[in-house]
Amino acid sequence: MDSFKGKPKGMFVVFEGPHASGKTKQSKMLNESLRDKGIKSHYTKEPYCDDFVPLIKMCSKRELINSPVLMYLLAADRYIHVQDIKSWLENGIIVVCDRYVLSSWVYQQIQGIPLSIITRTNYFAINPHLTFYFDVPFAERLARVRRTHTVPPTYFLTEDKLIEEQELYQRLISNWDEGSYGKIAVIDGQQDIMKIHRIIEDLVIGELK
Repeated sequence: MDSFKGKPKGMFVVFEGPHASGKTKQSKMLNESLRDKGIKSHYTKEPYCDDFVPLIKMCSKRELINSPVLMYLLAADRYIHVQDIKSWLENGIIVVCDRYVLSSWVYQQIQGIPLSIITRTNYFAINPHLTFYFDVPFAERLARVRRTHTVPPTYFLTEDKLIEEQELYQRLISNWDEGSYGKIAVIDGQQDIMKIHRIIEDLVIGELK
């Protein structure tokens, strides 16, 4: 990923983690609490563009999963997203993003695509200022997924893929280079929801000072 050209006025905060780790709830809570404090904040997520979402869902099905089409669709969606993120940052907005490039590094590797190709395809992506990674033991995540997904699981939600997802995230986080990809904070996703929220809020506000 490239560093943001010029010093932005806002701050780009990304929430990452495997399925059922709690990142979506916490990203929305942060956005709301910042706005309540009078801080300009905008919640966004990936996939981003409404026009791309149906195609992305279609290419996430088992019969198409072995093609690189999903990776290219997600990269195209992200390219448009990045242009809006840059604009928000230039306007002094705190951008709170649910999923970003790290998710592609994981899920496209699960598809069997080499990390070098995934990285090259996303060459245009800018670095977050701060990434929160939610760490939750596999057994707890599996229980959460089974409570919230009652239909037959999609490709990425089968038990073997959830295990692979966990392993890939842990490997990438353990080798994270803050000089190349920005600061990262690993969050214990088993803690009380409000305790997690306070930790995240304090870290973000601390970065703003």
